[in-house]
Amino acid sequence: MNFLKTKNPFKSTLLFGVFSVLRSGISLLLLPIFLNYLSPEDYGIVSLVLIYSGIIAVIGSLGLKNALYTFYFDFNKKDRLREYLSNLFIVHLLSFFLITCIHILFGNNIYELIFTSNEVSFYDYGLIALLSVFFEVINKLYFVFLKNEINLKIYLRYTLCLIILTAFFQIIFVTQYNLKAYGLLLGALIPNIIIFVLISISNTYLFRFKLKKKLLYPSLNYSLKLLPFLLFFAFENQIDKYLIELNLGLKSVGLYTLLIKLLGLLIISLNAVDDGIRPFVYRDLKEGKATVNKYFNLYIGFGILVLTLVNTLGYNLEYIIKNTEYLVIKDYIFTGSIVFLLVIPVRFYGLLLVYYKESLKLSSVTFIKVIIMILLMIFLIPKYKLYGALYALSISYVINIAMFTYFLFKKVNLLPNKKTLVYILIFILGSYFINTYYIQEVLFTIIYMIISIGFFVFFYIKDGYTILK
Repeated sequence: MNFLKTKNPFKSTLLFGVFSVLRSGISLLLLPIFLNYLSPEDYGIVSLVLIYSGIIAVIGSLGLKNALYTFYFDFNKKDRLREYLSNLFIVHLLSFFLITCIHILFGNNIYELIFTSNEVSFYDYGLIALLSVFFEVINKLYFVFLKNEINLKIYLRYTLCLIILTAFFQIIFVTQYNLKAYGLLLGALIPNIIIFVLISISNTYLFRFKLKKKLLYPSLNYSLKLLPFLLFFAFENQIDKYLIELNLGLKSVGLYTLLIKLLGLLIISLNAVDDGIRPFVYRDLKEGKATVNKYFNLYIGFGILVLTLVNTLGYNLEYIIKNTEYLVIKDYIFTGSIVFLLVIPVRFYGLLLVYYKESLKLSSVTFIKVIIMILLMIFLIPKYKLYGALYALSISYVINIAMFTYFLFKKVNLLPNKKTLVYILIFILGSYFINTYYIQEVLFTIIYMIISIGFFVFFYIKDGYTILK
């Protein structure tokens, strides 16, 4: 397996990207199976408890995973780097242990205060979700370390193990034992515990309980400034579901969650691209190479290609999911795709702002954006229902793009080229055409997908290989 030892940017980007998509996309691949056993209300419960647990995990992690992305490169000696990683690991463990103890005592009271539905309870679902997210965050800290080292072999080993175990336990618990929402959550918790144990056994240095101020202070100084951004980002991605639960009930939460999950294929794909290209974008910026705009256009082109796939899946949902209760989300695919089109430049801008360590600007922009989005949703969801949430998201992303563009204007030149503008237009017109003439959607979506792939290959493959080779 010599190919796993490669340091070549193109191969590393491709391999890390594939592994990241496999790890993040396992729940999406299994979703058609699970939705035949889960009602929209069950799926809404899973969504809500993971919302709360995810936000609490952001607070407990102190944003240190993001610090590891950049501060890793400040250590030249391996022993010093391991000591630094151990400090981050121990801080996570202590923080999460404290938060778990608090929730064991007051978790039910917190859930009763936050959620309106009595079906969403802490001891039935919340505790499992909280522990699952905590172990996942700690494991991801080590995964970041492996990515920065470009250690494909170990990363692949843990990734495949996590994928196989998650699929096994969730399928067994949901389809064989009919545990529904409980089975989905438990099936995610057990694999994360197993991976945590394996990482701990293989890397005993992680448990050196010797916290050093000189190692932690620079990272904490950076991450605590970034923490509001991460927290607001978590709110931004989850507050819509919470407000839908308050106004429309659990069933609407389940339907909306499926829509966002499907569109979230874009986020999974961009996460994979981020993991692959981040070291090389940062390297080129450090060396003063004028490649960032090429990365930017390639990034947008790839995102549009993924959204084309999302449209193809969404408009043919009845061939994937047999539970007809979920098919109403087809009406929202076009609007949702336009919303998520705006996500693509936002993600790339955020990648650059992290490199420039503009954590305060990231936090301030996200704070303003989240406040505006919440106000819009409070007004629009009761009036336009699920469309109201999508309208609010689109407005907030436009604001996000404008502010990030302003901050980066003097640092880098980021402009979509003519090919990218044409590709965007093809995507919008094609999606609108399918949405309008849905009677022959299978034929249209196949043609649409083939055309999109063709243009992507023609526009981007050569440039992409050139900057990554």
